[in-house]
Amino acid sequence: MGAFSLYPLFEADVDEEAATAILDPYVEAYSDVTYETEPLADPPEDAFVPKETLSIETLDTFVELFEDLLRYPKIEGARLWGPSSERFPVIIQHSALQQLSDPDLYEFHALDDRRTMVVAESELEFRRIHEEIPPTSRE
Repeated sequence: MGAFSLYPLFEADVDEEAATAILDPYVEAYSDVTYETEPLADPPEDAFVPKETLSIETLDTFVELFEDLLRYPKIEGARLWGPSSERFPVIIQHSALQQLSDPDLYEFHALDDRRTMVVAESELEFRRIHEEIPPTSRE
């Protein structure tokens, strides 16, 4: 198992074969990405989570893959299982960071000169981000 396990959340009509077709190129292209079969602890009922997920060794690769995967129209989001717990990443614009009422709750990873990945440690904190940051400032 890598340092991080990325669980893409596909639309409910996606099947295992279609999910694998999207994920295979990442396993082939990155030396620090492999498949693993550890199930997501509490998958959302309205999404499809493939049996094989991506095991990723480094945070940099995780951020790169997370950004890229969210560009697929059939992927609604993702969950991250890391060294200590399940975590919930969201990409937001830098200008929206000041709207977070309690920034000490989150990890921040700058992606470029205008976007930051905010990682929530719980689903409650993840929902709080969605309440405090308008959709126009999230990706």
